[in-house]
Amino acid sequence: MLGRTSDAVVFDMDGVLCDSEPSIAAAAAEMLRRRYGIVATREDFLPFVDAPPGGVPRVRVAPRTCEAGRRPTPRSGTTMAPALQPLPRGSPMLSQAVRSLIAAGPLAHVVTLTADGSPHVSMAWVGVDGDELVIATLFDQPKLRNLRRDPRIALSFVTGGRNPIGLDNYLVLHGHARVTEGGAAEILAELARTYLGPDVVFPPMPNPPPGFVTRITVDRVSGLGPGAPAR
Repeated sequence: MLGRTSDAVVFDMDGVLCDSEPSIAAAAAEMLRRRYGIVATREDFLPFVDAPPGGVPRVRVAPRTCEAGRRPTPRSGTTMAPALQPLPRGSPMLSQAVRSLIAAGPLAHVVTLTADGSPHVSMAWVGVDGDELVIATLFDQPKLRNLRRDPRIALSFVTGGRNPIGLDNYLVLHGHARVTEGGAAEILAELARTYLGPDVVFPPMPNPPPGFVTRITVDRVSGLGPGAPAR
């Protein structure tokens, strides 16, 4: 059957004709994005389970053998999905509006997860380095230990202003983080110009420790007002 197109009727376990296919494709795409950083959509799966609207799926079976490092070459009559593209390093979620809000220097409420799954909340200065958010600390802290165990993180900001019905604008950035050693003093010195004043010297000691830098890739944005997605 390799290289041929066959008509078939496929039923779910509950006997319903193919009603789970959109949900399965959406779940698979979300798993690829979260776990492996690969962007995929439902359309990427259609060459393998290709059902016209209201029609019977045509399952196209592609050859699975190929040389190491090469994609299979489809035989006549088969269709191969385009290669899935990994996300570039950093986050495409940092729009110019989000960058401008962070550059204004709002304090971030930082939420990480403790070993028992309960939230740990702290506050931090936040900057932008390329497509990543950065938080710098001179000494090890509970949020850093939490992130080494579970990289999930959320940051919320009160961004100023109110919407037409009087609700305060805010921004929430959801993502995952990695903690690196060194470079904290330089980042804190730069952020201090925004958070404390242009002439402030920070850290306020000679030869500060190298500290730790937390680099955050944003996976999702929510909130109300500028920088937040339209509802």
